[in-house]
Amino acid sequence: MAPFYPLSVTEVRRETRDSVVVTLVPKDEHKQLFDFIQGQYLTFRTTIDGEDVRRTYSICSAVQDHTLRVGIKKVAGGRFSTWANAELKAGQVLDVMPTLGHLYVPRRVGRPEKRVHGSLEFSPYPES
Repeated sequence: MAPFYPLSVTEVRRETRDSVVVTLVPKDEHKQLFDFIQGQYLTFRTTIDGEDVRRTYSICSAVQDHTLRVGIKKVAGGRFSTWANAELKAGQVLDVMPTLGHLYVPRRVGRPEKRVHGSLEFSPYPES
């Protein structure tokens, strides 16, 4: 399993009454580990009430923004999402795995394309 790295939370912006967008910054020596392309995600780890809790969220910022952002919607009974919406603040540090995921198909210049659009939500760690 990939190691976790400390990322600083620089902003927690309330988007709706039950969702936040969290902006993160890795240390300079770890920045390259967190380069990303569309369709990738981050795995977070924190301790809530003495228990190790892990949760995965898709990166929701554009590659050209050069910023790591994830949206976290509060889920009924969700330990991490409830904690993030109520307790997470700018200035805190979260343990995060480097970017993962391959849900991206690069464009091929000069070749016709057919595109299918849809929605997919993937959570490799069940929230308890």
